[in-house]
Amino acid sequence: MESNNKTIAAIGGIFIYSEKPKELADWYKKHLGIEYEYTQEYNAFYSSFPYKDLDGKKKYYTAWSILSSKLRPKLDFRAFTVNYRVHDIEDTVGMLKLQGVKVRGIDTYPEGKFAWLDDPDGNHIELWEDTKAK
Repeated sequence: MESNNKTIAAIGGIFIYSEKPKELADWYKKHLGIEYEYTQEYNAFYSSFPYKDLDGKKKYYTAWSILSSKLRPKLDFRAFTVNYRVHDIEDTVGMLKLQGVKVRGIDTYPEGKFAWLDDPDGNHIELWEDTKAK
């Protein structure tokens, strides 16, 4: 289904706040393979995920970053799920379990296969394999 939203063009970034941003960034690198860079200016660990616009001509990036909790907006409540698209969910879940990560799932739905886990800070993660694209 194509979005008719004229206000939001795309997801610009995902910003995760942590008391121990380096340790959390290392966890994502070890368990999900997210390579990151560090910027001292913001004490942030970040990665960029490239994509192209619909006609394939202009290249954009979605930012993914872990920042110090000291920079967190002041909110009474925080809850979110980041959905990471994976190539092979069985392989990914198997690898995570071998590394001692507790994973809930795998469940299959018409839109694909899903599994769920939490990072060390308690942030909810959803893994998704698009089975229609194969």
